[in-house]
Amino acid sequence: MNTTTKKQKTLLAISFILPVIIALIGLILGRFAPFGGKDVYTAGGYSHIMAFYYELNDKLYTGSSILSGSLGNAYNDFATTIAYYISDPLNLIAVLFPKRAMPIVLNIIYILKIGAASLFFCMLLSYKKTSLLAQKDYMEEIRKDKIDAYKAKLEAKKLKKKTEKKDFKIGSDKETSNPILLFLRSFDFPTLSFSLAYALSSFMLSKGMNTGYLTVAALFPLLIMGLDKIIRENKWLLYTVAFTLSIFGSFHLALVAFIISLIYFLIQDYKEPQHFMKSLLYKILSDALSIAMAAI
Repeated sequence: MNTTTKKQKTLLAISFILPVIIALIGLILGRFAPFGGKDVYTAGGYSHIMAFYYELNDKLYTGSSILSGSLGNAYNDFATTIAYYISDPLNLIAVLFPKRAMPIVLNIIYILKIGAASLFFCMLLSYKKTSLLAQKDYMEEIRKDKIDAYKAKLEAKKLKKKTEKKDFKIGSDKETSNPILLFLRSFDFPTLSFSLAYALSSFMLSKGMNTGYLTVAALFPLLIMGLDKIIRENKWLLYTVAFTLSIFGSFHLALVAFIISLIYFLIQDYKEPQHFMKSLLYKILSDALSIAMAAI
């Protein structure tokens, strides 16, 4: 494993673990289950959704039909309620546990999704950084002759300055061998900082307590990265998977994510009209496939 790959994996691991620890400390101080009696849905003002999970749990253990419900006679079509409020596959894991354990499971899922949001945003920024460096190398290759001539001119100037005066340096010429200092010098702190800021934003700590909404927000960086892969690499799988899971999480918030991603897609710089049309075709087919899979 080369040094760059090792640093990248370390960055991704920290970007997931650190917000999980911060969110866990918050739940402990807030006395959320299992450290108290609270759950994220009720604390976020979504107690009616928590009631839907409880009812689905009752239906699962009693073997009754999910096609009808009895919550205040307001949601008689319980299948529609599932599709609209509690269709997130990861959240449905909580239904498999006894009712008393469901708040604990949902709180754990919330923490893990906070970590995933930071991890996916870190992946997006790292991908953007790599793409920009690759684009820079490509442009430098195109202008190689001019760049080489310019570098030769700079080297000549540096050589002339060295003959005129001696360089003044503070400290030793010896490179540090301290592993901690070497790590701090090379670690990508800006990427980690922006990832933490995204995962611990006000939306994640308020509206995001509806973990269906949180799923869409956490997956949004992957949605954007998937679009970049469609445009630059003609690869559609990541975008399709991210959009499909977003629809499962919350289809009306997934619609908002789709609109934002469409605007992002339209403002990208395309090489030529054929490039735009090809990317657009990939996007339309991916959107159609995502909607078809989510509708199953």
